[in-house]
Amino acid sequence: MAPHARHRRTTAAAGVATLVAGLLVVGAQASRAADVAAPALRQAPYGVTELLLPVPATTSTAPGWDVRAPRLLSLAAGDPARVAAALERTLGPPRASTPNLTRRRAAERARRTKPVERTRAPRETDRPRTGRRVGPRVAYLTFDDGPSAYTPQVLRILTRHGATATFFVLGANAQERPAALRAIRRQGSAVGNHTWGHPLLTRLPDRAVRRQLHIDVPTSCFRPPYGGTNRRVVRLARKQGLRQVLWTADSRDWEKPGRRAIRRKALRDLHPGSIILMHDGGGDRSQTVAALPGLLKTLAERGYAVRALPGC
Repeated sequence: MAPHARHRRTTAAAGVATLVAGLLVVGAQASRAADVAAPALRQAPYGVTELLLPVPATTSTAPGWDVRAPRLLSLAAGDPARVAAALERTLGPPRASTPNLTRRRAAERARRTKPVERTRAPRETDRPRTGRRVGPRVAYLTFDDGPSAYTPQVLRILTRHGATATFFVLGANAQERPAALRAIRRQGSAVGNHTWGHPLLTRLPDRAVRRQLHIDVPTSCFRPPYGGTNRRVVRLARKQGLRQVLWTADSRDWEKPGRRAIRRKALRDLHPGSIILMHDGGGDRSQTVAALPGLLKTLAERGYAVRALPGC
């Protein structure tokens, strides 16, 4: 072998030895600081000596490399080029040192662990700091079995008290009193479907139920007579574009118990969103008309606005 070739080989070997020794020192220091396994040399196949260097997350193994996670560094000590390539593959390309990295990570961790303030939607009974309620409470008056001769009187009382309601009409009565339907809508109230002739729908076959729900009155709400319903009735009504609306308070005005009893039963279990059942048709409704002004006055005194059901 030529003298100059032997000199280059000797120089390269010395450089590799120096690099390996330096990595061993750095790895030993890192292993003591991070409590990980110490570096070691291993004889690999084909006569290649490898350096096994565990690298902790907070240690820079060489200037310009920032270690982000523990890695096992395996470097071939037989070739300086392989050493450098393996180092760059394992640790990534050289980057500027980041002295404030730990501080930034601590700040990021603090942001992630900061408790989140939980909020909820405002309730109807919430009060702001001024002591006033967030909007008025709302109750819904509904009248069944009309229209009838009592319907215009009910509309006048509602108008006088600044209230509206929902009238669930019978198809047969609506056909006889089309002017009453126009008056209901003109007053601001809404119209609902109460079937054609007031049968108990749960006892009818599907075809008869569909026929009863067809009353030629534009609306999207229906109320089954007597409150008689089941899943089949709801499904058949939904196919005709109708949603079922029942009630939460029954005034039992159809019993004709007197205006005070009607008012007392209508106010039973009153709460925001109450749906109160009354009647403007189906018989003598003079007691209902007599009870209505006092009922509306009491509702207003309790902070309730009386409105028609939305979406009907």
